[in-house]
Amino acid sequence: MMRDVKNPEYALVCVLFDIDGTLLSANGAGRRAFSKALSTTFGWEDPMRHVNFSGATDLMVFDQIMAEKDYSPSRMERNSFFRNMGDELEATLGGGDPFLYDGVSEVIAKLSQDNRYLLGLVTGNVERCARIKLRCFDLDSAFSFGGFGHDHPDRNEIAGFAVTRARHCAGEPHGIDRFYLVGDTPADMRAARAINAIAIGATTGDADAATLRESGADFVIDEMTALLGILHQAG
Repeated sequence: MMRDVKNPEYALVCVLFDIDGTLLSANGAGRRAFSKALSTTFGWEDPMRHVNFSGATDLMVFDQIMAEKDYSPSRMERNSFFRNMGDELEATLGGGDPFLYDGVSEVIAKLSQDNRYLLGLVTGNVERCARIKLRCFDLDSAFSFGGFGHDHPDRNEIAGFAVTRARHCAGEPHGIDRFYLVGDTPADMRAARAINAIAIGATTGDADAATLRESGADFVIDEMTALLGILHQAG
């Protein structure tokens, strides 16, 4: 979808957001949906306690599980798995007490109403699951594009898809002056570097400020409202 901007003279600023650990917590619903889909699709009862989802992508975790099981799924089985995972997440997410992090609603509302900014996603979630989580908090409409966990197992590549879609969404004659990527893991910071974006590390996830800086964060924020100050200073 092309972005409707009022002033064709200025270049846009694109702000890309991770979802889990950055905008919201699904309180383990994603892990539970993944485990349930394994059971429904393949008959495997796997609690997946050994899997670290932080910074991972859905395709990466799926491929890891398949390798551990020494199993080569068909395309139909893979599609069925992700369909089942989405169904399970949609059915159970609200009952698992998901929550937004402080300041997220305010920041997304302000940026969405400002035509200088183009908002997108860089997430390890497949798109359906990403949209389910965002709709739970009425945030889905703020993000018309993104890079998703079904695009590629590697988050750096996912970020590249988001950049391509951002440029398409901006359309002509609008250029994108700069990109920001906001995330809570070292993988997010590396993805920002891969697309030459300004890396914003959020301490709302498991990584502390020092870890995020060591991973390449240009700025570290403890609450999402601090992002507005960073964007304002940049002009």
